[in-house]
Amino acid sequence: MIRMITASLALWIFVAALVGVLYPISVYIFGQAFYPFESNGSLLLQNNRIVASRLIGMPVSRGDRYFQCRPSLAFRDERGILIGASSNLAQSNPKLRESLTQSIVDWQSIYPDRNTPAEMVFASASGLDPNISTESAIIQADRIAALRNMPLNQVIDIIQQNRISYRLLDLDFVNVVSLNEALDHIKPGVNP
Repeated sequence: MIRMITASLALWIFVAALVGVLYPISVYIFGQAFYPFESNGSLLLQNNRIVASRLIGMPVSRGDRYFQCRPSLAFRDERGILIGASSNLAQSNPKLRESLTQSIVDWQSIYPDRNTPAEMVFASASGLDPNISTESAIIQADRIAALRNMPLNQVIDIIQQNRISYRLLDLDFVNVVSLNEALDHIKPGVNP
C-alpha cells in the first residue's frame, strides 16, 4: 500500500513539474525566441509608450478619421488600463434591443445609402474583437478618404494591404488596429 502511495506521489510530482514548470518555461522561451512581438502581446508603441495591441479591438475615440471596429463595452479605468467587457445580455433583454437599435441608427446616420453589416452593430462575444470584414472596411473608406483628404483608391489600397483571407474557411477580414496604424503612417496624396 505504501509503495502504491509513494509511486502515485512520485508520478504526481513528475507530472506537476512537467506540466506546471517545464512546459510553460519551454513555451515561453520558444515564443520569445521565434515570435517576440506576438508573445509580448502585439503591442504598438508611440513615443516609447504603449498605445494599443493588435489583439484587442477597442472603441476608437480619436475621431472620425479612423476606421471603427465592432461595438464594444471596453473602457479605460482611471489609470488608463483597458478593461474588456461584454454585455452578457439575453436576446430577450430590452437593453440589448435598445443598444442594437441605437447602433443601427448611428451606422445609418453615417452611411445612409448602405446596408448595415451585422458585425458593425453586434459586439463580439468578448467585446474585444479587433477584426472586421473587408466589406465593412470598404464601406468606411469613403468617409476616411474625405476626412483625411486622401484619394479613395489610396485608402482602398491600405485595406487590401492589410487584408487577411482564409479561403478554406471563407473568411476575409482586416485588423482595425493595423488599418488605423497604417493610416497614421501615410501622408495624404502619397501612395503607400
